[in-house]
Amino acid sequence: GRVTFNPWLNIRVNNFLDMQTLVAVARGGSLSAAARELSVSVAMVSKRVNALETRLGIRLLNRTTRSCSLTEEGARYFRDCQRILDDVAELESAMSAAAVVPAGVIRLTATSSFGRRVLAPLLAEFVRSHPQVHIRASLSDAVQDLTGGLYDLALRLGPLTDSSLVATKLASNRRLVVASPAYLSRAGVPRRPMDLLQHQCIVIQGSSEALLEWSFTGPEGAVSVAVKGSVTTDNGDMQHEWALLGAGLVLKSAWDVAEDLQAGRLVAVLHQYPCPPADLYAVYLSRHFQPRRVTVLVEYLRSALAEREKLLTEILDKLAE
Repeated sequence: GRVTFNPWLNIRVNNFLDMQTLVAVARGGSLSAAARELSVSVAMVSKRVNALETRLGIRLLNRTTRSCSLTEEGARYFRDCQRILDDVAELESAMSAAAVVPAGVIRLTATSSFGRRVLAPLLAEFVRSHPQVHIRASLSDAVQDLTGGLYDLALRLGPLTDSSLVATKLASNRRLVVASPAYLSRAGVPRRPMDLLQHQCIVIQGSSEALLEWSFTGPEGAVSVAVKGSVTTDNGDMQHEWALLGAGLVLKSAWDVAEDLQAGRLVAVLHQYPCPPADLYAVYLSRHFQPRRVTVLVEYLRSALAEREKLLTEILDKLAE
């Protein structure tokens, strides 16, 4: 028989289960992980995937003894399956009285430093208040692709460049050039942005060449400096640690270094030449609606970060006096 989820979506029960299974395999990376998520046997997972591939006439998964990965066709089918399953889940949730209570899994990604220093305690507090919500957080300084369907939400610093996504501003984010007292005592304090050419600058070496230029505004107008140094990294935490160890100057979010500035472990320089901000945004796929659990989390983060932003501003203003 057929199960009708809405007037436009008719899916046979077995087809629906096969789609759920493929999504679980893609997320977990193996048949056994999918079996645990779905509370079925590995043999049943394999049977459903085989049935789906047979019905479609294409190979969806590359299988090894320990893991599975999506083929090109599988990745495209997975994205559509994820969208359909999310729509069905949200439709059922919206039509139920239980929709008042946020529930389900939120898969999110954020940068390593921000995730560890700021986001971790906020998420811990959120799940205590919403016990039916489960968070799966992935921390990486590389920009993760949301179109693949592996994430519901990304927390990103800086302007949104992908026009296919939507973004909600969560908080302002000042950026500062900082270094340890030991480094500044040894190498001197830069007074103007161009002085950075004579200093060791620890940069994030990523896919964007823009990361190698630090921009400022000041009495002379806007200026960008192509900084360089003896060490580079693709990880914000390592960059931070090198700064604490006196390896050079770094350009960091105020969120990351406020505690170190307060404690005197780091010192901000170039106060008369502020850097353009890299505000914090919640970014997600452009869709007709978001699951309630996601919208509730975004509103919670916006409120919580607003309070922290006030305290952060007071700290930075006092240090700049």
